[in-house]
Amino acid sequence: MSQISSTEVLQPSAVSSPPIAKRARLGARTAVLLIGAILMIMSVWIGFSRFEHEQHADSLMLTLISLQHSTPYYWEADRYGMLIPLLTAGVRNPLTNMMLQASIGTLAAFCAGFFLVRYFFEKSQVWLVAAALQNVWLLWLASKNVQFNWLASQVYAPALVLGFAALAISR
Repeated sequence: MSQISSTEVLQPSAVSSPPIAKRARLGARTAVLLIGAILMIMSVWIGFSRFEHEQHADSLMLTLISLQHSTPYYWEADRYGMLIPLLTAGVRNPLTNMMLQASIGTLAAFCAGFFLVRYFFEKSQVWLVAAALQNVWLLWLASKNVQFNWLASQVYAPALVLGFAALAISR
């Protein structure tokens, strides 16, 4: 009968299941991919719904910029970036262009909340739940006008998602 040392007992064997940390990472990746898919489906659903009834002159300017004269910034301004109209410049139908811009803006707004919470609370175990609740509260508590302005009309969400994504990735 051979002696087994305490270090041999604590080491996992080659045939055992993956370590808990590796399984947790796979679970987190799966959760992030699932939430990403849900966010994409929700943003397309919102962008192509009655949500567009909230359109106003300022939000329609983004469609005109995309269709008529696409520039990196709002016409004659140097602070209001036009990334989403640039991404949709190839779509020539005005209605489809407007709805596609709303879908992309909505996706950026939903993702901005996730990257913001991820950046500040990376060590927390519940950051994913907190970020999801942030978006649920936006849809539940905010008026339709506020939702439209944050999700589709303003350019703050794409700027925030790009900034916080860069910060989260740089860690």
